[in-house]
Amino acid sequence: MGTFCKTDTINLGRSLTERPDPTVFERHCHQKYELLHIVRGRGKCIVEGSEYPMTDGAVFLLRPFEYHYVCPDPGYTYERYVSNFTSEALLDATRELPMISAKSHGVYFPPEVANNNFCNVIAMSDKLFEADEYRSPRAEAMAISLLNQLLLLLGGGEDSSHLRPADEPIGDIIDYLNRHLDEKITLEQTAKRFFISKYYLCHLFRKHTGVTVLAYLNSKRIALAQHLIASGEPPTEVAYRVGFQDYSTFFRAYKKETGRAPTEVASRSVRASDVSPAAK
Repeated sequence: MGTFCKTDTINLGRSLTERPDPTVFERHCHQKYELLHIVRGRGKCIVEGSEYPMTDGAVFLLRPFEYHYVCPDPGYTYERYVSNFTSEALLDATRELPMISAKSHGVYFPPEVANNNFCNVIAMSDKLFEADEYRSPRAEAMAISLLNQLLLLLGGGEDSSHLRPADEPIGDIIDYLNRHLDEKITLEQTAKRFFISKYYLCHLFRKHTGVTVLAYLNSKRIALAQHLIASGEPPTEVAYRVGFQDYSTFFRAYKKETGRAPTEVASRSVRASDVSPAAK
């Protein structure tokens, strides 16, 4: 158990929680891709309001800036492999896989897709990596090789349709918010657009995402702001580009979300191709 590799390009690790507390698993979005393999566990994974079952052997691929969280069942041990990576870690053949740029909210592979070959490859990480070399070029090279093998093995399988309720407009609401991140968005305006009350909008959004509309927007906007600042754009300009009406509000939200000021050196940015169409 532990971290096998941790660099700017790719992180890879394995962890186990005997009695998981769903309340301590953060709701968030980030600039990197994430590959999550459930070794053991029950519960659900929520990606942009879409709900997927979390079972032994399931695999999730999350793209940059997708808001997500896991809600494990505390009655079952939760063991998982997690890899966060930028597109720099992808081979040309891997980058062209449909699932890398799929338009659905998250890509879910049921246990039968993660076949024995997949499980055998990912289990190799326990033997390949040395604990004291997790930041070394050797560890990074092995992690990148392992990641691409896993993605190519998954590439031939069919991902499952997400389980968003068909009779509720949560998907359309989330798509609308993502398309207008750089604009002023109010609850009244959004509720009116979807012919529902402001109260029902708030209830529906929290039910399917676990957070308020404002918390969701702030998380998305700050993740995009991190990318733009790391790419060299001035924080004072970025604040308005990501939908904040004034810099002081942006500054407070940024520091609350990231723990640092917008002017501090940000982590290495992802390529422009990593940014989801809604966040561009």
